[in-house]
Amino acid sequence: MKKITILIPALIFLCSFGISQTTYSWRSEASNGNWNVDENWWSGSTGVPTGGEIINFDNNTYTSMTNNLSAANRHQILFSSSATVARTITGVTENTFYDFGGTKPKVENNSAASHILSFPIKIGYNPMEINPVSGDLSMIGNIDNNGNYIDIYGNNSNTLSIIGVISGTGGLSLKQNSTVELVSSNTYSGATTIEAGTLVIAGNLASSAITVQNGGTLTIEGSDVTVSSLTVESGGIVNISPNMGLTVSGNLANSGTVTINSDATGTGSLIVEGTPTGNSTIERYIVAWSDATHGWHFISSPVASQAIQPEFVPTTPTTSEDFYKWDESALSTPWINSESSSGVWNSSFESDFVEGGGYLAAYSTNQTKTFSGVLNTTDVGKA
Repeated sequence: MKKITILIPALIFLCSFGISQTTYSWRSEASNGNWNVDENWWSGSTGVPTGGEIINFDNNTYTSMTNNLSAANRHQILFSSSATVARTITGVTENTFYDFGGTKPKVENNSAASHILSFPIKIGYNPMEINPVSGDLSMIGNIDNNGNYIDIYGNNSNTLSIIGVISGTGGLSLKQNSTVELVSSNTYSGATTIEAGTLVIAGNLASSAITVQNGGTLTIEGSDVTVSSLTVESGGIVNISPNMGLTVSGNLANSGTVTINSDATGTGSLIVEGTPTGNSTIERYIVAWSDATHGWHFISSPVASQAIQPEFVPTTPTTSEDFYKWDESALSTPWINSESSSGVWNSSFESDFVEGGGYLAAYSTNQTKTFSGVLNTTDVGKA
């Protein structure tokens, strides 16, 4: 019993010692922006970080910095609320972020300023947290997830821009109401899950399956973005911006809202190489007529069972729109007007767009018309 009594306090002492964590703070008396200068840091005494520590910035001294430490292991990088000027940290050595005592590694911005990390990163623990709490963050260096996940927090609608390439078999999860921008074509193969907030994709994500959960939004801002597959759960939102394009090499399973947007600059594009399910919304921007011979537009429905009225022609037709169909059997007058000579709906005109059928429309003002329904995916015969 005496041995047990002696050993337990010793173990407690060792455990307490093992989980202590050193914080290195950047000194307001720093003489330059180099990380490898002893006098630029304070952790109870001067000296450079030796690896596995918390690095804290709480002032605006030398906001252009170089991470040139020989010790390349990191635990956390924190920007406090008093770091009120944008800071850029460059470097060429890959820094590996590890846990410490069961606490996950992270980069966190608690200041209102925007800060930039421009050195390569490797993730050594699952998961690593990135949190633009009060201000934006930009990650310019490449990120090797090393089979681990990146969890992104931040509930103040701030932006995390990941400009470098993310590689590895791990994935990405948006946990709170941040906006995350993936600027480059990333090669990571783990899942991408949008639990909340907005993910903006400008480059390819060809190896990752994306799930948009209730409260999450996916925005496509690249002209030719490819993803492995796309699942949109109830309450999830996908927006393809005008003139931008999304290709889903696998299946699109949609129980939420998928919108292909259109405006004066152009119309978005969606290509599903697998099987699409669920309803989608496709906009078509139509420029107004300028005279009797200009302003006609050919349109056809990309969805099944799209009603013509009231979206394309009011329930009571007016002189502000013209809407015709082509009828080859009526050789003398093949263009059939949806409005009868008496100014009411032509009862011989179909109520829904015919799949594969072409229509001719003109409007007195610029219009954004909406098709909504199940995407047409099969070949159709001549209408």
